[in-house]
Amino acid sequence: MKREARTFSSGASLEFDVCLIGAGPAGLTLAQSLASAGHSVCLLEAGGETPPRKVLWDSGGRVVGEPYCRLRAPGRSGPGGNSWFWQYKDQYNTPAMGGGFRSRPLDPIDFEQRDWVPNSGWPISYHDLAPWYPAAHALSGLVFDDYEAGHWADSQHEPLALGHGVESTIYQLGPPYRFQELAVEVAALPGVTLIHHANVTALEESETPGVLTSARIAIPSGGGFRVRARQFVLAGGGIENARLLLASSFARPGQHANPKDQVGRYYLEHPHVETGELRAIDYNSPTLAFYRRHRTRDTQVLGMFRISEDVQRREGLLNAVCELQPRGPEFSSPAVRSFSELRYGLRHWSRPNGVLAHSRNVLLGPRAVARAATLKVRGRLESHPSLPRLLFTMEQVPNPGSRVTLGPQRDEFGVPKPVLDWRLTPLDSRSIHHTQEILDRAFREAGLGPISERWDEATPHPRRNGCWHNVGTTRMSATSENGVVDPNGRVHGMRNLFIAGSSVLPTAGPASITLTLVALSLRLANHLNHELSPSG
Repeated sequence: MKREARTFSSGASLEFDVCLIGAGPAGLTLAQSLASAGHSVCLLEAGGETPPRKVLWDSGGRVVGEPYCRLRAPGRSGPGGNSWFWQYKDQYNTPAMGGGFRSRPLDPIDFEQRDWVPNSGWPISYHDLAPWYPAAHALSGLVFDDYEAGHWADSQHEPLALGHGVESTIYQLGPPYRFQELAVEVAALPGVTLIHHANVTALEESETPGVLTSARIAIPSGGGFRVRARQFVLAGGGIENARLLLASSFARPGQHANPKDQVGRYYLEHPHVETGELRAIDYNSPTLAFYRRHRTRDTQVLGMFRISEDVQRREGLLNAVCELQPRGPEFSSPAVRSFSELRYGLRHWSRPNGVLAHSRNVLLGPRAVARAATLKVRGRLESHPSLPRLLFTMEQVPNPGSRVTLGPQRDEFGVPKPVLDWRLTPLDSRSIHHTQEILDRAFREAGLGPISERWDEATPHPRRNGCWHNVGTTRMSATSENGVVDPNGRVHGMRNLFIAGSSVLPTAGPASITLTLVALSLRLANHLNHELSPSG
């Protein structure tokens, strides 16, 4: 890497064309594009070159509202941002299985203002972003940008033809180390200064409202320095972007960068719900080969099920995909599932809903829990035959009450820690239930069903867990009435402050958003390159 924060004396002031705060996929994408255009770029990263091993369990704030996983503290990753955590996932997401992140663009319907989805709609359309997806694929190390399931069929992997508007779709599994590799490439570019252990404590405004002059930086060894720039971009993720804005005087509720108290609102996730099994067919059946991870055209892909856009409109559903995962019969009893829910809650300091019902299930099935635990310790996580277990990934209704605020606790640099109040709506629950009903009818007619232990049959309902997809807290909007940044990513009320990454998405669809945030970052880089040019 080019420079470390410790090389700068306390009180130093550095000058650049652009100051990027955060060296995740969004920040790295911007740095590469801006530096390639000849601009000087300062890339600030709160972490070191590599994260500590136990990055998943470092608490960066407090969680209230819906049960959620622990928040990660700033400085617990490194260049590459949250992409480091693709390497710490479970057995189904290891590099050996062929991928670190699931790639698919958002669907056109995800950009639309849908009358059945409150607060939906982007100020740009799918067609405005579509031209940036091909370059985003290339930058992300992805092989293809064609996601039509039928184009990826072969003699061994054939998508099923199902009724009731149930479609097959394809996900590409991206290389898990791509953004660590990109960090090395970016750090070597002329014009880029990558600074580790650089913790932004304040954004400083000039006497002219709406114009930033500098970012104040603290380092763990003590002291700090300032970075001055013509343009500033927050690229720290959905929680950190909101946190730093809320800690800035110009973006407090009622101030010119947050006149309608929108900063931190509309926190979105991709709720994951593991519910229902297909007991009429084995997971390893050739019929389901398309829906298991497999290699085709020199890349790893995974088939999933989704509900067509026409049916989503007619039935008033949220967008969702359904994955099949193997599950041995020993792991399917109510006692084992409830034990898993309680264990998850303990690990994440997050009390699950229905804790008494879960406890009752465990007490009624101690032998099932003991057998499952023994099999897991022995490494037999799958038994034969394996049942296809349904894992739903849903979009979430944009909800202004689902939000990030600042709490009373402060970090070691004096910046308030965030409080996450994750909230879901009745439509989120109804959409899970009705989507499963449609799939059940389609699977029955195809000889794959019925779905047993469905959402409405399990007691209590399975947990809708998040997966650290921090989206929406500085959402894009036409005006400051219902959002934080304009269609180009500029903060409303500010002249030279932009935001990049997942926090600007008004809705998130059901797909992982890395590919989309890279496309948005390329689009923003094009805009900044124009503004920084002599004629801009």
